[in-house]
Parts: sequence; structure tokens; C-alpha cells
Amino acid sequence: MRRLTAFLAAMVLAGAAAAADRYTTLAQPQPTDDPARIEVRELFAYFCPHCYHLEEDITAWRERQDADVLFVRMPAVFDARWEPQARAWFVIDALELGEDVHKALFAAIHDDKKPMATREQLAAFFAEHGLDADGFAAAYDSPGVEFKLRQARDITRAVRINGVPSVVVNGKYVTSVSDAGGEAALLKLLDELVARERGASAAAATP
Repeated sequence: MRRLTAFLAAMVLAGAAAAADRYTTLAQPQPTDDPARIEVRELFAYFCPHCYHLEEDITAWRERQDADVLFVRMPAVFDARWEPQARAWFVIDALELGEDVHKALFAAIHDDKKPMATREQLAAFFAEHGLDADGFAAAYDSPGVEFKLRQARDITRAVRINGVPSVVVNGKYVTSVSDAGGEAALLKLLDELVARERGASAAAATP
């Protein structure tokens, strides 16, 4: 009987540890873009095949969220090699070129096998999508893009991720496809963490 009790206790502890391992709670929570909403920030890279594979499902997840959830897409920046494609996203975002151009850049890299790793390669890509060389240069080198790039570099460092895609929920919880146990498990975990934050907000608002 004692052995059975010990075994069951061990199984419970193992299950709790496995659940805890699905995400990391940051010791120092990070600021969010809108404190009135629950932020879900995806850190990605265009050259990452796992990010490309996740794109459709996480977009669908975003579209079914309530208005109190703010989804933020942000390129991770670990070092200078990550910067050209990070700038590309900020150009798309700043000029409101839309989801079609975002998806097309992913497809160019993963389906058409184009590296898109340099300024020149990216300029050619944007020219194919209606942005001339002068417009591309102005956006790519703009103070706004420079600011966003520095911010992305700082956030990447602050949330202590090891790779992409990673997701930060409300500046507190960090997870990834591998941590969660797969793409479907990641999306389910995001639902759980969003619900937790929604409950915490409701409790804080109760007099």
C-alpha cells in the first residue's frame, strides 16, 4: 500500500512538473503595449521554418480572440544577422502593407528558397510588391524602424528566450511550441494563460 501511495504521489508531482515546464514565469514582468488589455506577443523570424508552419494557426487563434486580447507580432533580434529580416517586418508594419506581403515574404524564403538575408535581396522583394527603391530605403532606414529594432533587441534579451517561435503572455509568461508540447498544445496553453490573466484582472477590479 505504501508503495502504491508513493507511486501515485510521484505521478502527481511529475504531472505538476510537466505542466509547469510548459512555460516560464518571468522573475521581472515586462511592460506591455496596452496595460488595459491582455497582450500576447509572438517572437518570430522569417527564416524560421517552425514560425512559417505556425503562422496560419496562430493567425486563426488571434482572429477568434475577444477585444480584451492584444496580439503583437514582433521579430526576435539576437544579433546583427537577425536585423535585415526584422527590419523587413517593421517596414511592412509601418507602411501598412498588410498580411499578404507578410505571408509573401515567408513564402519567398520557404517555398521559393530565396534567402532574403540582405538589404539588397529585401529591396528586390519589396519592389515586386509595389514599393520602389526610394520608398523602401526611406522606410528601412527610418527613425521609427530603428526604434522598433532596438526595442525588439531589448525585449528579446529581457524575456530570455532561446529560439523562435516563442510567445510572451502579458509580459509574464514565456512559452514556445517545444515547451508546450506541439502547436496545438501551444494554442491551448495560450487560451489557459489568457483566461488566467482575465480572471486576475476581474479579481483586481472587484472591490
